[in-house]
Amino acid sequence: MTVLPGLPPRTASGGYFVPLVKMFKWWRKQAYSSPEYPKGYTLERIAGETFDSKARDQAAGFVGLLRGIVAKFGAHAQLGLVPNLSDPGVPTHNVLHRVTASDFKTFIDRVKAALQVAEAALASTDKAESVERWKSLFGAKFPSAPSIAKAAAAFPNTAVRPPNRPAGFA
Repeated sequence: MTVLPGLPPRTASGGYFVPLVKMFKWWRKQAYSSPEYPKGYTLERIAGETFDSKARDQAAGFVGLLRGIVAKFGAHAQLGLVPNLSDPGVPTHNVLHRVTASDFKTFIDRVKAALQVAEAALASTDKAESVERWKSLFGAKFPSAPSIAKAAAAFPNTAVRPPNRPAGFA
């Protein structure tokens, strides 16, 4: 994590953090519905611990976020543990208290699977292929690739009239 000491993620990232968290929450909603946790603020805290505050590209930032989650929390899931992630407002409160070890392992497994797809989407040089991979992560509402088969621009096959001159002009 490259967050500057003492600054909240939103400030340290120059406004990049909030859109990234929205993407992350949307992905989580699309990825699976059961188990229920982690979700909501818990995802924000996980993102706050693992995102790259210097990244400004959404696609690369999302890939970096997933990599950071696997790097920081993958061993916990592998050992059947849930990390203690404190709430910055109440440091004695663990925001992951509702998450069971099984649920956390499922979450990390889904993040690992999404990371493979996201890395392939980011690396793809074919725009349509890349979009399809992103769609598989973010669902059908993700925008489609622009169609290349659109008609080429052409002049109309009728004569073009000069514009009418407004009164008072020479």
